[in-house]
Amino acid sequence: MSKKIVLPFTENELFVTADKSKIFIEGTPINIDFCYCRVEFLVRHTGREMDIALFTFFDKSAYEKSPNTPLVTNLNKFMVRVELDDSQQLCVQTALHFMKDKLIQDGYKVE
Repeated sequence: MSKKIVLPFTENELFVTADKSKIFIEGTPINIDFCYCRVEFLVRHTGREMDIALFTFFDKSAYEKSPNTPLVTNLNKFMVRVELDDSQQLCVQTALHFMKDKLIQDGYKVE
């Protein structure tokens, strides 16, 4: 029988602020200045590729109240596929790193 390995949970959150680019709620003319995002990633079958996506919420309390009902914004369309080199690990921190870089390149401020 194999033992299940449980890794400690690390927060997968980002606070994104509109800088040069706008954050807008899909299907409305409403722009918002900031939002709370949760990062999700999928490890591909090769074990060296990750697909990384965002789920946006108005703020952290909105996520805590309804984690299964994200706010649909233009940021939800951000999808990053990366191939890791031998020095990079498959982990939340790596996913956050690549998503932060993508957001910054597209004109957002990320905390």
